[in-house]
Amino acid sequence: MPFSPNIRVHARNVVYLVCGWSGKTLYVGSTTVGVRTRFSQHLGSLTKTLDWASVYIIPLRDGTSERELRRVEGRIGLAVGPERNMALPRIAVGS
Repeated sequence: MPFSPNIRVHARNVVYLVCGWSGKTLYVGSTTVGVRTRFSQHLGSLTKTLDWASVYIIPLRDGTSERELRRVEGRIGLAVGPERNMALPRIAVGS
């Protein structure tokens, strides 16, 4: 879906992948406060988000622990190799 702070996702715990106009994954992140709140925070840095073209959202169950959410974010980040993440959550070998 196109990048926008007005995305209607009801899950508060999500992992998201942001892609640029080239189709490459630029950023992998997660939130426990909901997509709208988190993307509004990202939009405070226009230079960071100017080339964000689309987003893929992976909703997790409401009862998902923050530790598990970060583990999922780390595994997805490891798999797709986003170009702009400064850091991803560490995952233990065998997790």
